[in-house]
Amino acid sequence: MRCLDANDVARFLDDEDPDTTAFAAYEDHIDTCADCRALLTELGRAMNITAPAQGSTDDTWEVYSGAEVVDRGTQIDRYVVLDAIGAGAMGVVYRAYDPELDRDVALKLVRVLGEQVRSEQARARLLREAQTMARLAHPNIVAVYDASIYGSHVFVAMELVEGVDLEAHLLQRSRSARELVGLFVAAGRGLAAAHAAGIVHRDFKPSNVLVGNDGRVRVTDFGLAVSAGQPTSAHPVAKGSSRLTEDGTLIGTPAYMAPEVRDGKPADARSDQFSFAVALCEALTGERTPSPKLTGALRTIIMRGLAGSPAARYASTAAMVEALERTLAPRLRRVLPFAAAAVGAVAVAGYLHATGAGAREACEVPTARFAGVWDGPRKATIHAAFERSQHPTARAQWEHTERALDRFTTTWTTSHVAACEAHLRKENSGELLDRRMACLHGELARFTAVTDMFAAADRQVVARAVHAAELENGLARCNDLTALRAAVPLPSNPAQRMRAQIATRALARVETVSLRGKFAEAISGAEHVITEAAATGDLRLEADATRSLGETQWRAGKYTDAIKNLERAVDVAKRAHAVDLEAGALLDLVAVLYEEGRYPEALQVARLAESAIQAEGDDVRLGKLLGNRAAVHYAKGDFPAAKVDYERALALLQRTLGPEDRNVGQTLVNLAMLTAETDEAASLPIYERAKVVLEKALSPRHPEVALLLANRAVPLANLQRFDEAMRDLELSLDIRRSVLGPTHRDVTQTLLVMAEVELDRHAYAAALKRFREALAAFETTLPAGHPQRAPVFSGIGRALVGLENWRQAVAPLEQAIAIWEQNKLDTTTLAAARFALARCLWQLRTDRPRALALARRAHKGLATEPAYLARITKWLEGKR
Repeated sequence: MRCLDANDVARFLDDEDPDTTAFAAYEDHIDTCADCRALLTELGRAMNITAPAQGSTDDTWEVYSGAEVVDRGTQIDRYVVLDAIGAGAMGVVYRAYDPELDRDVALKLVRVLGEQVRSEQARARLLREAQTMARLAHPNIVAVYDASIYGSHVFVAMELVEGVDLEAHLLQRSRSARELVGLFVAAGRGLAAAHAAGIVHRDFKPSNVLVGNDGRVRVTDFGLAVSAGQPTSAHPVAKGSSRLTEDGTLIGTPAYMAPEVRDGKPADARSDQFSFAVALCEALTGERTPSPKLTGALRTIIMRGLAGSPAARYASTAAMVEALERTLAPRLRRVLPFAAAAVGAVAVAGYLHATGAGAREACEVPTARFAGVWDGPRKATIHAAFERSQHPTARAQWEHTERALDRFTTTWTTSHVAACEAHLRKENSGELLDRRMACLHGELARFTAVTDMFAAADRQVVARAVHAAELENGLARCNDLTALRAAVPLPSNPAQRMRAQIATRALARVETVSLRGKFAEAISGAEHVITEAAATGDLRLEADATRSLGETQWRAGKYTDAIKNLERAVDVAKRAHAVDLEAGALLDLVAVLYEEGRYPEALQVARLAESAIQAEGDDVRLGKLLGNRAAVHYAKGDFPAAKVDYERALALLQRTLGPEDRNVGQTLVNLAMLTAETDEAASLPIYERAKVVLEKALSPRHPEVALLLANRAVPLANLQRFDEAMRDLELSLDIRRSVLGPTHRDVTQTLLVMAEVELDRHAYAAALKRFREALAAFETTLPAGHPQRAPVFSGIGRALVGLENWRQAVAPLEQAIAIWEQNKLDTTTLAAARFALARCLWQLRTDRPRALALARRAHKGLATEPAYLARITKWLEGKR
């Protein structure tokens, strides 16, 4: 049985029937566990509990048991109590209803355990908990909404999480190490956010982490928390004892408590980190200290978190979480797959259908609609703007954009005439004509906003001009009569329709502003459109504006807000019977969750998205979804599942868009990367197919082509085809420098890969040049001592060793080793640097004892590299 926490002890003390199985289990465990005996003794003393006298008629038993006299229907402030859903050492939690915001909440009341807890000090403690949690607005922390006094109690209204605590969640079924680490990464993010806000939890453990039915992990129960640096009344206690504040409140659970806290020192963020490491170790191995079951990087990370000295742990919980996240990432030097975003159609705009002669006039080709939008003079203006941008791909981008916009105008005018003629033939009702024309006018508003943006194009706009090809996709809905008939009616009032039409044009402008990276302006504009849509009753417009808001927040890196609004967009789209918008929002949501690393949730949403997209019948969108889902499988290391989805996506996109479409090329790149994980030679023909497609769909000097070349160089180098790898890298570097600028991180990373390839083929002078170029770039982007500088210094040193320039190699190798050791990053690259330094010191005869010591440490650090290991063994045996 696991050690008891404060809630278990409270249940043990309150148990009215000592013959129950639970009571017996508690007794048996307490008999064998010194920690829990001490915890029981001190908590009981603090509560000063005495059993009620037999036959007592007052409320003594109620005080002793902790039962609360709060019945269903009781109103506490504005909240109406529904049911009791849990109890702990500090209080009872109820499900309650908030009529003002029309939602259920969790309502926590302080547990009544004698006059001490009724005191002002106890009330202040619980209010402190609420204030602490209210400061922590984070997706991985339970949200607190309200707190106040209710009679002699304090209540806290908080987010109602439907689910179980992490302890129960882990018992439901066995999970892979990746799944377990993923759960703790999410919890760690919440804990790190608390620390960033100056809050120490002081009682982190699995039972204080909730896992909702939605898959989201949330840290809760900050009842023991204090602001960082705020002193607590700590008392040094004997080994095995727990600690209490002056008012007798337990401030931790011994099983998860850091050694310094046991010794009476104040808890801080690093003691929370220790508790987090204990819980993670327990989840992975079933034990609270690392066992032989735990090996590799996870063991290294956990051992550091469990260090006896706080100074030896990670500098922050965030740093520990980042280390854990790296264990979930794909292989190094692989670039993450493309993730497709849905480009949703602009919502329906109001249109009053014409009748009689007016209708016949409307059936003429509406060429006037494009005057000043996409005609000869406008084309010339946009072409000139593209040329002025001086973007390296401006000419190719203009050619693709011109063709895409021409296709849109042809399709739009054809659809407009077809809708009118179908009405005249009495095949479509007046209401259906309204809906078709509203759809077409909404898409025209979007088209107009895009051409306005292109008329003032800069480098950023030109770089994203490839998205113009997706404008035509939105017109498909305008000809889908089944979907149009199923949609909610347009606003019946002409004034309201006009208001909705104006808002639709505003949303079109919002989307172009978002594409230009003006996120604050786009967010404000989308929120305005949402307000207008609600005022006019246009549910489709509301759904689309909410989707646009979520997509912009995603681009801005505001993932929590993006997820909330995309989920809301799905709900509104359902009410609007807008399957296309529902599918688009779900597709975006999968991509956001993928980027957040919330893989189980991403796969759940992907299932919903697949159902919605299949109902819509959009094979292009289904292909993008399959590509996104494959990326999630890839990130999780499930290569067979990723291969199935990538191949399905490829087949769909080729059939619907043609074999030369950009989306086909992107999918081929992703499939090649995946293939290289298990068969690098087999990946090369796939890369070549992708290159042909992307060069034709974009241009030979587009950044996506540069990405392909950098990725392809990896399997080429691993296959010892160094000349081909370097040709790819040289071209990739040239494209990236011209498009992204000389100090962009993609440029620097390309230089590092090139340098490593040069080392692999013993071209030491060329490697040295590349490493020095990368260092020069880092001088302007990274501070001294940053961990990413260490591989560069190491590379410089190893290249100098290859040139037998022993004396000059010492300084950069010493710098690399110092940075790695300072950041406690014990990697194979550190071992390689140690061996290189050992060779230098031996050749220079300056410190041969240290040289041997360094070589022996390197030998231990390269246990997974047999060839390198043999080389060091030979050196140590004197065969130098």
